[in-house]
Amino acid sequence: MDDASYAFINQQYVTGQQNGADTGFIDVTSYIRNGLNEVTFLTYNRYDGYAWGFEIMKNGEIIFDDTEGLTGAIAAYDDYSEEDQFVYNKTISINATKCTTMTTTSSTAAVTTTVLLNKTGKEKTSTEITIPTSTTSEQLIPSVIIDHNTKWKQNAITVAGRLAFGNQSNELSGPLSVYVDDDNRCIYIADTVNNRIVKWEFGADKGEIVQRKNQPGNPENILNLPRDVLLDKEKKFLIICNFDNRQVMKWSLYSDNQVDPVMIRVIPCWGLAMDNNGDLYVSEWDKHQVRRFYDGDRQGTVVAGGNGQGNQFNQLNQPHYIFVDKDHSVYIADYMNNRVMKWIKNAVQGSLIVPGQVFNENPSSSVQPISVIVDHMGNIYVSSKDSHQITRWSPGEIEGTTVVGEKEYGWGPTQLINPQALSFDQQGNLYVVDSGNHRIQKFVIDRA
Repeated sequence: MDDASYAFINQQYVTGQQNGADTGFIDVTSYIRNGLNEVTFLTYNRYDGYAWGFEIMKNGEIIFDDTEGLTGAIAAYDDYSEEDQFVYNKTISINATKCTTMTTTSSTAAVTTTVLLNKTGKEKTSTEITIPTSTTSEQLIPSVIIDHNTKWKQNAITVAGRLAFGNQSNELSGPLSVYVDDDNRCIYIADTVNNRIVKWEFGADKGEIVQRKNQPGNPENILNLPRDVLLDKEKKFLIICNFDNRQVMKWSLYSDNQVDPVMIRVIPCWGLAMDNNGDLYVSEWDKHQVRRFYDGDRQGTVVAGGNGQGNQFNQLNQPHYIFVDKDHSVYIADYMNNRVMKWIKNAVQGSLIVPGQVFNENPSSSVQPISVIVDHMGNIYVSSKDSHQITRWSPGEIEGTTVVGEKEYGWGPTQLINPQALSFDQQGNLYVVDSGNHRIQKFVIDRA
């Protein structure tokens, strides 16, 4: 069989077999924009012709599968003869590290190697393609579009911790926050009661403590009820809300010899967020405001609240976790005001996007919201105090819809107890910090 040709033409990934048996293409524009890093093209040589298909992979997980017919052919002819075998299996690694948007002009990628793989898998190489990009500040978003119709499988997978609190490597105790690092296939957990940050690789049965205690004996450098954790833009440092010490810490993932890991002192932090420029946002629960900090900035700028404790639209009352979108709008779980607020960039007041309960007229309304995240279409996902469910609020709606969890608390795969921070991964799966059960639950997106 002749080698196949590969090229990016007007943002379409085109394949063809030069012998003319089969040709096809797939538009992978959105996948490239959103972090595609691997394409597998398969051809299966059957006795009556060729079958072909695609698998688009991101970090080892299939995000697009067009191999159903091919898979069937392989299964049907598993007892293949000399003519029945894999004749082409090409995996292409795409360098899309900084690929935030694609230019609209035609471009051709350079294919540096080819691969032929028979069914015994004796020969396999990879192909590197470098994609021309235009640099923007737009964040890479999940590869799967999440909207108001998206559903998740109700039986969650426990990806960290277990149904018993403790301080062993396979245990958590009252965790409050989770950060998903898709690129390195792991999560970071603010294991609050254990006063530590835990790194837990995808599929692992135990975690690794990544807390660094520089200058032993110095209480300033010891974690004390950490409430939130994330990575900096370059993914070289952990940024930690060290709640009881009223600090924001910046701990290197690669060095144990930091002189001073305290990034911001005397700050009543609760939630952290980072925009696509790498600027840090911190909610200050007893100052009733959110500040933004540029790299190296220790003073910060108030971007929400800052007008005293209150319930006016220019005020906050004990803000908890926060979320920042690609336009640098800040979404705030305004805890004591029973509402979620949105402050667009440079606004002098916020807008109400998740209302509080008013005289029991809208019982599904948010009561003391704890965490908030936002999907591609602007739908809001909220965890709330004394609720064991996660609700979704579409723009303009006055009632939320339950997406996971049950009304009654519990420890089953469909149940939660005191859920805290929320996060999506690049495949659209929903992660919930099931604090009362001392575990992190992953609700897999339902593609049915």
